[in-house]
Amino acid sequence: MDVILDDRDIKLIQLLEQDARQSSTEIGKRLGMSSSGVRRRVNKLIKDGTLHISAYADPDKTGFPLEVLIAFDVENNKINQVMKLLCDKPEVHWVAATTGRFDILTLGRFKSTRELYHFIATEISTLEGIINTETFISLHTEKRFAIPVISVK
Repeated sequence: MDVILDDRDIKLIQLLEQDARQSSTEIGKRLGMSSSGVRRRVNKLIKDGTLHISAYADPDKTGFPLEVLIAFDVENNKINQVMKLLCDKPEVHWVAATTGRFDILTLGRFKSTRELYHFIATEISTLEGIINTETFISLHTEKRFAIPVISVK
C-alpha cells in the first residue's frame, strides 16, 4: 500500500533531514502544531517505513577512511542472489542493481587497502555468479550521504 504524504509530513521530514536531534516542541513551532502531534506523525512515518532515523559517524574519525565503489558484472539469473549476499557483508553499506555496463554497484568502507584486498580476495571472489568486478577507490569525497560506518548485526 502506498503511503500518501501531506504537506506537513513532507516539511516534517525535511526538518528532520536538516537536524534529527530537534525537539518535537521546536519542530511543532516551525510547523504550527503541537509537540504531541509531531511525535504522532513521526511515529506513524517510522511505523509505515517512510522515515528512518539513524546516527552516523564520520568514517575518517572512526577508522574507516577508505571509501570504495565496487561494480559487479553478474550472470543475469544470479543478480538478486548476489545482491542479497552483498547486503550481508558488514563492509558493504549500499547495494543497487543498475543499468549500463555493470549489473550491481556497491559502496563499502575499509580501514586500509590491505583490508580491501582481503575482502576482494576472500569474500567477493567466492560469490557464485560474478563474472567480473571493477573497484574504484575514492580519493576525496566532497559530499557524503548518510551511511553507517560500522554495521552492527
